[in-house]
Amino acid sequence: MWNCTTIIGEDMALNFKLKNIGPIGEADIELGDLTIICGENNTGKTYAAYAVFGFLRCWEDILQTILTKEISDGTILCTEYGLDTNGSFSGKINEYLSKIAGIFQSKLQGVFSTRHSFGTSLVVPFVDQETAFSISNVGINATLGSPEGGQHNRLEWHRDSGILTISNRDYPHWEWSAALAINRIVFAPVLPWVHISSSERSGISIFRSELDLARTRRIKAVSEWSAESMESLPDMVERIRLAHTYAMPVEYNIESTRGLDANRAYRSWIWKTKPEIQKSIEDIAGGKYRVDERLGPVFQSIADGNREFLMKEASSSVRALHDLGCYLQYLAMPGQLLIIDEPELNLHPKNQRLMARLIARLVNAGIKVLITTHSDYIIKEFNVLIMMHQSTKYAKRVQRENNYDDEEVLDPTRVRAYTTEVVQPDPNATAENASRRSITLKRSSIEPDMGIEVDTIDDSIADMNRIQDELLYGGD
Repeated sequence: MWNCTTIIGEDMALNFKLKNIGPIGEADIELGDLTIICGENNTGKTYAAYAVFGFLRCWEDILQTILTKEISDGTILCTEYGLDTNGSFSGKINEYLSKIAGIFQSKLQGVFSTRHSFGTSLVVPFVDQETAFSISNVGINATLGSPEGGQHNRLEWHRDSGILTISNRDYPHWEWSAALAINRIVFAPVLPWVHISSSERSGISIFRSELDLARTRRIKAVSEWSAESMESLPDMVERIRLAHTYAMPVEYNIESTRGLDANRAYRSWIWKTKPEIQKSIEDIAGGKYRVDERLGPVFQSIADGNREFLMKEASSSVRALHDLGCYLQYLAMPGQLLIIDEPELNLHPKNQRLMARLIARLVNAGIKVLITTHSDYIIKEFNVLIMMHQSTKYAKRVQRENNYDDEEVLDPTRVRAYTTEVVQPDPNATAENASRRSITLKRSSIEPDMGIEVDTIDDSIADMNRIQDELLYGGD
């Protein structure tokens, strides 16, 4: 049994370099406490979010294999006292992130569940060298097995010396256990646990039983295949995979929805300690979510006297908010990364503004948030929250008169914003490459007194206002 308490170290500036990910040719993303990706439809916003999610879901298993091998063959320094984490990892975080990225490249096709090859694609994370990684700020204690029941192994990391002591190196697979401890000590503070609300979340909330049937049909098709079939087994497996599998974020949302029954008695740290966050999501949804032992997920509508509705009976906005509501209620913890693909989905402009305020509360509660959006209302509300951060009497008065809490105010230095932008083709490129559209992510400026500049949204609104003004004032 793995019992441990981990002291997380200082925040790191985590960056991702993307190459040939969907329509994105090359792009760099620095994750802030709030990261916003804006752009027109079909310009790669979701691809970028899925790439970040996929890496953060896969890194631990990949690194576990790498570290176990390096401990076994002596690459990682092991003294008579234990594993020297300082000597083995100080200044080498990016080196290991590159190793993980090299193996993760082979998993990209599965992350996106597509027929298209990702042979030249890359998702490479790195930390800024200017941000010193001090592994003296993290610690771990763990016990494997039961001291009362016989053989066990105790791992303890000593922050002063940087030594991970292992009490029993005859314990089966102790290298694997030590690798897991190193994951938690050295890399978990850099690579956060991640949850995503994909844009498919509305359908998942009402079709979870049908999605279970799809898995059953896959198993049945494989079991009924015979050698006499005209179709080869590999061809059949590939056909079924393409027809009945989903992108990793969607699969994750499906499994999260299926797992609600097991979580219904639990409440997250955020839910128990931040009642204002509870109220925020309930104000946007118009009620409360809960999991009924017999009926599954249900929604209690405040407007209907707390009458309960199944997800299939609820409005589109209630279904769109279901995943986020359940994440906040059952899973949310400081230090995590929450990705929301189009948080404005099915929401009235008033509730889009409230969503921006809820996201700001989450950021100030210690949860990192990455969103993709083309909502002018969300961006404009973020701008209001950024402008309220100014320490002027006037800004404070406007904040107070309009009932904004301090927990909703955004520090602009904690925000990163990007817009998708078409890259002009290289005039020396081949005819095939010159005809392909390539997208990058352009970092947007964020001014404390103005907020975020988003050209794609601002230009569209300006054009619409111009046309309206011509119709209103340009006639005879």
